[in-house]
Amino acid sequence: MSIHSHPSKRMRYSLPFSIDQNLNDIEAFLKNLKTSSYPCFRMLSELTEEIKLHETQKVGSLSSALMKHKSKISQLLTFSWEKIHSDKWNKPELTIWRDLYAISSIWECARLFLNEFNSKNYQSLKPIIRQLDLGIMIGAARFQSAMQDFVNIVHELYVEDGHENEEANVDNDEKKNAKMALVDMKNKDNNPFLGQALICSELPCVDKEMLSLNEFVTDYFKKQKPLVIRNYIDDWPALSRWNDIDYLLHTAGHRTVPVEIGRIYTDDNWTQSLMTLQEFLQHFVLKTSANDKHDSKSDETNTSKNASGYLAQHQLFDQIQCWKTNHDFYVPDFVHVGDRDFDEYGTINAWLGPKGTITPIHFDDRHNILTQVVGYKYLMIFDPSESEHLYSFQRNSHLLFNTSQIGDFDITYNIQSQSVDITDLKHLVQKFPLFQHAKYKECILGPGDHSTYHLFIGILSNL
Repeated sequence: MSIHSHPSKRMRYSLPFSIDQNLNDIEAFLKNLKTSSYPCFRMLSELTEEIKLHETQKVGSLSSALMKHKSKISQLLTFSWEKIHSDKWNKPELTIWRDLYAISSIWECARLFLNEFNSKNYQSLKPIIRQLDLGIMIGAARFQSAMQDFVNIVHELYVEDGHENEEANVDNDEKKNAKMALVDMKNKDNNPFLGQALICSELPCVDKEMLSLNEFVTDYFKKQKPLVIRNYIDDWPALSRWNDIDYLLHTAGHRTVPVEIGRIYTDDNWTQSLMTLQEFLQHFVLKTSANDKHDSKSDETNTSKNASGYLAQHQLFDQIQCWKTNHDFYVPDFVHVGDRDFDEYGTINAWLGPKGTITPIHFDDRHNILTQVVGYKYLMIFDPSESEHLYSFQRNSHLLFNTSQIGDFDITYNIQSQSVDITDLKHLVQKFPLFQHAKYKECILGPGDHSTYHLFIGILSNL
């Protein structure tokens, strides 16, 4: 990024991505279209040609061109958004509209950046960050690089030039207490979970130093046996960094993320909302985490305090790449032992939420390695042979056929007896009588490899 000073002392910033490369990608996109009957593609072609006329000229010329076509860019954004949300997500032709949405997002944000942003108007960066995040989450792969370069610079500008402390809206005492609760989990005096043999019923628990890749493959993966690997990530910087609320806010506080709102995703009133990471942490995580410090000193902890917000199963590290570029974590070698190439078919998802978050009993179509970085999570793991006891939704129930109807229940963990009890089990069995015959393995915290029915419940604020 370059900065140009002017006599008026107003700083202008050039776009932090290659305009030439972006134009080449757009031309390739237009050339490969099987049909251009939609007026939107003619609009995009005209816009592209005019921008090309200015690509070797001063920034001001490009900004004028984008302002001239402000209405056209807005129409492209609206039209592509409507096409994306009016069709099935897995349709091949949807990639066309996702590409168009990404292109429109880039030019709309370029227009805002070049025409409305200056050293005295950092608030104008907020809608740019939001729109680029939408482009990254919804747009197809072709234009991801340009949007990533763009949003990284814009977020950095916004944070470093005085607006990081918009987080002052977060109650300072609340943030301090929550931060202490997270950090103190490393201290045995303040954390009754630490240093004890947490529940690992019938699941093998192996220290990473005692498990070779070959042993993992032959003894567990090929035999479809889940296990817990202790201390596997003890060298991850994320263990300390992600316990620091300030670090999360500084690196990505103003990035927009999708949040699940509701008890569990099978509820009728469950929905999703887009908000900044700061808003999510403030409204759903910090208040609950501040209470965890007190809860952890009792003999029992329970999950009955309903969590209403959950950043769940989102490819967060593909969207917000600073945590990868900062080398906060690395991908375990174990992911590469499957039949399909992980780099091509694998995904890295993130779950971030307060105490009491629940992922209902379900099965996945691929093997999993779950890595717990912050907090504690209770897992129930079922063998596929137990399916008849788990009351899955029928296959005609659209997206829920891999999910059990049994999911909305709380647990109580007794620290002294090292046992977990399901709250109101009698009522649960009355509604689902076969569930009492379901056999499962359980554990608290830890990575596991499984392709079976399983359930997650957060005991403390967790990531």
